[in-house]
Amino acid sequence: MSFNGSDGIIVSEYARLISPELIHLSQGVTIRDFVVIGLQNEDQELFKDDSSRHVWIGSNVILNPFAVVFEGATLEDSVVLEERTTVGSLTKIGARTRVLYQAEVYDNVVVGPDCIVGGFIGNNCKIGSKCSIFGDLIHRYDKADPKSWNTVDEIGPTIEDDVLIGFGAVIVGEITIGAGARIRPNAVVTRDIGRGERYPSKIPPAENHPVVTRDNGGNERYSSKLKIRLSVAIKGFWDKNRGGIYR
Repeated sequence: MSFNGSDGIIVSEYARLISPELIHLSQGVTIRDFVVIGLQNEDQELFKDDSSRHVWIGSNVILNPFAVVFEGATLEDSVVLEERTTVGSLTKIGARTRVLYQAEVYDNVVVGPDCIVGGFIGNNCKIGSKCSIFGDLIHRYDKADPKSWNTVDEIGPTIEDDVLIGFGAVIVGEITIGAGARIRPNAVVTRDIGRGERYPSKIPPAENHPVVTRDNGGNERYSSKLKIRLSVAIKGFWDKNRGGIYR
């Protein structure tokens, strides 16, 4: 089945559309080299029937090289998947959302419109509209038993509207991040965060650390006097004069 030419649809000859009869492309869709659409999910119990395996791709969606879209996914209008990103089965990506930085959005996830997603999003997470997600949303994995990996289905975090999650932050388990909250870089969150809350609430100071240098012979020299500031780049986000939206 060929989609090229109809309704302004462009599909690279190097893209792979698995079971084209289950893939629905709207007008203006661009599918670039080495994209895979309709990849079969290992967990076939996700699907109630064959109708839930259909892939729906809205108008003016752009899929960049090596993006992978699993069976049962929905990409609404004007979604962009950047290079090497993944969208899982039964996952819905809202209109005008951009998935970037090789982000992985797994199964049964809902992402609202007008978002930026640049992290790891585990199964069964919910993300509202106008969110910027640069950290990871993961499960508690309480049982910690590799044999139960595919048998225990955990609920992931819920992220309400207009939330910012900074680089390196990890949101753990069935918790809610309230609308307008700001999670600073490298934070680990295991509790609910209120609407508009900044977490952590206090800015930890940068620490002084000793430096190991090398002499002309390549030998290591330890200096207790020479100090550097750790995490200066991250502290730049936090500094009250330069913290911007993280303040």
